[in-house]
Amino acid sequence: MVEVGGLLISIRQTSIPGDVAGETRSVWTLELVGVSGRTCTVSWCTLQKWNGSRVVCEHHYDHQQSGGPLTSDDLSLNRFCPEEPHTSLITGAEQH
Repeated sequence: MVEVGGLLISIRQTSIPGDVAGETRSVWTLELVGVSGRTCTVSWCTLQKWNGSRVVCEHHYDHQQSGGPLTSDDLSLNRFCPEEPHTSLITGAEQH
């Protein structure tokens, strides 16, 4: 887990057991939590085909999302330089 601008970011990968030589499958989950408490979770599955130690084909499938998109209200960018004005990500207007 990492925090950037007040946004908590977490990514997890879980292997899916398989029985085909030269193939691996996994489930990925990305979770974003804003300072407002709103969350957005995106998950997908990945199939990788290998030739020795090289991935020769990768396919992503079963994409899912829960929660809506996060906005600039979910970030806390001004806490790094509170004395300086910053520009709104939405309107482009200078804010103090």
